[in-house]
Amino acid sequence: MNKIRRYILLATATAGVGSLAKILLSNTHATDNLNLDEIEGASANQIAVNTVNKNLALASEPKMGINLSEINYYATEYPFVDLMKSSSGFNLDNLQDSSLQDEIGYFTQIPEGANFATCLVAEAPENSKRDEYIKSGQYVFLYDGDAATIYNYDRVNRNKNTLEFKECRVVSQKPNRIVLNCDFTYGLRFNIHGLSASNPIKNVRIVPIAQEKTYLENPWKQEFLDLWKNMACVRFMDTMKINNSTQSKWANRPKPTYVTYSMNDFIPNVKGMPLEMLVDMANRLNTNPWFCIPHLADDDYVKQFATYVKENLNPTLKAYIEYSNEIWNGGFVQTDYCDQQAKKLRLPRADGEKGEGGASEFKAYRSKQIFTIFDSVYGAARKERVIRVLASQAAWTAMSEAVCLSGQAYKHADVLAIAPYPQFNVSPDGELKENIIKNWTLDQLFDFLNKKSLPETIGWIEESKKVADRFGLKLIAYEGGQHCVGTAGSENNEAVTKLLMQANADPRMGEMYTELLNAWSKAGGDLFCHYSSVGPWSKWGCWTLLQSLYQPVTSSPKYMAIVQWAIKVGQKLKA
Repeated sequence: MNKIRRYILLATATAGVGSLAKILLSNTHATDNLNLDEIEGASANQIAVNTVNKNLALASEPKMGINLSEINYYATEYPFVDLMKSSSGFNLDNLQDSSLQDEIGYFTQIPEGANFATCLVAEAPENSKRDEYIKSGQYVFLYDGDAATIYNYDRVNRNKNTLEFKECRVVSQKPNRIVLNCDFTYGLRFNIHGLSASNPIKNVRIVPIAQEKTYLENPWKQEFLDLWKNMACVRFMDTMKINNSTQSKWANRPKPTYVTYSMNDFIPNVKGMPLEMLVDMANRLNTNPWFCIPHLADDDYVKQFATYVKENLNPTLKAYIEYSNEIWNGGFVQTDYCDQQAKKLRLPRADGEKGEGGASEFKAYRSKQIFTIFDSVYGAARKERVIRVLASQAAWTAMSEAVCLSGQAYKHADVLAIAPYPQFNVSPDGELKENIIKNWTLDQLFDFLNKKSLPETIGWIEESKKVADRFGLKLIAYEGGQHCVGTAGSENNEAVTKLLMQANADPRMGEMYTELLNAWSKAGGDLFCHYSSVGPWSKWGCWTLLQSLYQPVTSSPKYMAIVQWAIKVGQKLKA
């Protein structure tokens, strides 16, 4: 995840769980033999001493899925033929006022005092060249409205309605169509100086000239489609901009006409990739989509969302439905929201004790409501077309118990989802101290991963499977992979970052992935969605399998490991 610290903090994982967590911490086998029919309203002591056996384990089908990366001008997946859909959108050069932008992100005028409106189409990652991630060559710049003249970057008349391009050479131009020879070595931006009051420029598209006639029919890069076809599932959490989402009303959802689907928080009305595009992608990939419902979404939003998916998703595909993302993670605003809502509604604690519940109880409460809406929209077809997800944390089975128990949410769900990450979190004062780790060799790092982190993660998987079995749910992984990252300031240590990047490119990382996935199969895990797909590595982490759509897949031990495992369990992925 670009520039977002993806830390898993156990201290935040207990928020809102209630005293059930304390019971399970003191007696980890206290609920091994729950009678689920007697749970609702039972006291904590009754839960802890119940010895009636009821194992509801379901048969599993191990398979590989993927979390897609966020859309951004500095990201490197670039799934769209039209580069504008991954761009920064328009910003005023020296003013923060965006009140003169229309709903879809175009300026209706450039106010006095602003030099120009700029759009970053691509920006080279740190210590790299952008042409390693996006192909240079001839592109057509298409637009509606008036732009009197186009100038190269150093020859701009700022007093006219003009366009300027940096790192591009104009091959030919006529109104509303300009052919550019684009050099993406150091990225690309274009600026607008002045706008026509009666016919301002809008509907900008930048597409390879070879695809000018076909990009509307198929908006996706073929390299992107080829890479992820035959995945069992594509999770859209990042592409939907679910963390810290502001979406609540269906009318204000992101729409295909928006200038960009980029994740920049400073751009008005940018809320992630539209549902229409997500469904189209899933249909073209012939892959089950995993949708996350924004934490603020009202019932009408959920109903309209469910209706669109039912009517437009290939009926042979199944839609995974999850409420928000990582409600336990205090780094996201949805955690505080859910905790506040639980107290506002005075939701009872999951353990049956007196007092108010917290984020986990509200997650269960709202998940049930969302699942009920999907049930009503789909009717009898729901069982064949929708998979209802309750998500928790791999390292904290007490939370999984709470989410399942609260209001008997397990009765309305199909799967329990966790995120099994072998941990290697470097910090100034933690177990892996920065001043020591910076001097480690790769041998020392992999010795720690294989002897401590991996066995610990496998233990989490096995305990989580027991919880899923008790509640009659399949165990799946909403995320997973390596978790080697600097935290709490250690991300700024160049020696630590270099070590972690080298580890992610080392064949031994692929070997660890194979061990993790084999353990997942052995424990009875079902779908495993790797985090994540394509994107640059940095001090913020090396989460992705590939750093470019054009990176040879055989050069990535992580990619090859998941593909070889997936092939072994019956999938047909690109190797």
